[in-house]
Amino acid sequence: MYRRSVTIAASSAALLMSAVSASAGSCGWFGSWLGARCGGQSGGGSRVPEIDASTGLLALAAVGAALALAWEIKRRRNRG
Repeated sequence: MYRRSVTIAASSAALLMSAVSASAGSCGWFGSWLGARCGGQSGGGSRVPEIDASTGLLALAAVGAALALAWEIKRRRNRG
């Protein structure tokens, strides 16, 4: 049980750290959800976030961490 808790905590921490660093280059996820203006935009068009290579790699790392966690949980359940 202790190892499972540590695995879940480590995976959650990795996911949060990648999410924070991914949003650091933009206005932020919460700012756009709450209607905050970013970058001096003046109405009319829709905002589309720019995704560069580092953000894409961070997203892939987060998906990989989630898949590794799911695989580990499934492996431990099948083991007994």
